[in-house]
Amino acid sequence: MARLAESLESFGLSVHWDGELTTPVGRQNVRLWVRLEGGQQLGWRSGIDGTLELVADLERVSRDHTLQALLSRLTRAYAARQALDELQQCPGAIADTPLA
Repeated sequence: MARLAESLESFGLSVHWDGELTTPVGRQNVRLWVRLEGGQQLGWRSGIDGTLELVADLERVSRDHTLQALLSRLTRAYAARQALDELQQCPGAIADTPLA
């Protein structure tokens, strides 16, 4: 979750830890969440298999092109951070440039 928080903060979003979000299917516990301009909230929790699960009003997300673009950029930033972290764990790794 720390990588996700770093990625969100790199986009200027304030990250909040632990809470509940209200979605069309009811209240959902989340480990991390942000409030976007316009009041939309996005949250994440850990799945049983360790994956990150997005918690949001997915119908609303699917209609909002700006939000879709944010999630796309966030996915790329998170993946880049994860790849660099894994590379730094390799013996002889030289990747030491942090992502902004």
